[in-house]
Amino acid sequence: MTHASPKLGIRLSAEAKKSFDLKFVTMETGGQIWVPRASVLRSLEEVNLYRFRDEYFKTIDFQVIRSEGDRLLVTSKDLKPGDSVLSQGVNFVRTAELDAFAGESHGHSH
Repeated sequence: MTHASPKLGIRLSAEAKKSFDLKFVTMETGGQIWVPRASVLRSLEEVNLYRFRDEYFKTIDFQVIRSEGDRLLVTSKDLKPGDSVLSQGVNFVRTAELDAFAGESHGHSH
């Protein structure tokens, strides 16, 4: 981990991203993106995706437009063209995020 910010999210080192074989799906245009079901983070009552923007991972809310096999067509007010969604390595990033913010009382932010 190289940096953590409640506003921006967490930034991981290049070595961590490579070691944990993190993969992404990038939003091209149109405000919708197909993501694997494995991209969805379920934590207590939260259901989120990890957006990857400017080297930071940040949990975001999303809405499912359509479900097709093992993938979902989603939209989110927190995604813009050029943003990526973490499609593989969600559990690793979640662990790093929990570790980064352990003991902080910044509250939950979206």
